[in-house]
Amino acid sequence: QTPNTPALSLLYAAAVQGEYIAAEGIENRWARHQAMAERTQRWVAELREQTGEPFCIYAPEGARSPTVTCIALTPKLNGDAIVKEVAKAGYVIGGGYGKLKSSTIRIGHMGDHALDGVERVIAVTADAIGKLLA
Repeated sequence: QTPNTPALSLLYAAAVQGEYIAAEGIENRWARHQAMAERTQRWVAELREQTGEPFCIYAPEGARSPTVTCIALTPKLNGDAIVKEVAKAGYVIGGGYGKLKSSTIRIGHMGDHALDGVERVIAVTADAIGKLLA
């Protein structure tokens, strides 16, 4: 007997994802996540080079996640404004948390996401940043 009502929808979702992972192969899934992470990290370097602004990845090399990239913004930008601008284009990225709320954004690259989707998200995010820097 559980002490409260179990979140059955989460258990069903986990079962479905387990089937997807088994079909893809766990090593293939890890490689896909890593490829998306590496592309997002390259984009941050490209953004820094193109704009001359001090964009960087918040986590140091060796401590970066293959599932999400946290990007430290230039002081000229606000994370909430970027998140809202990206949402206008129909995409969802994360803002920062706590004291990093206004100075970072987060781009996820896990689960069912694919490289082409990450490419679209970073293009939309780059456009939003360009508008806000102008």
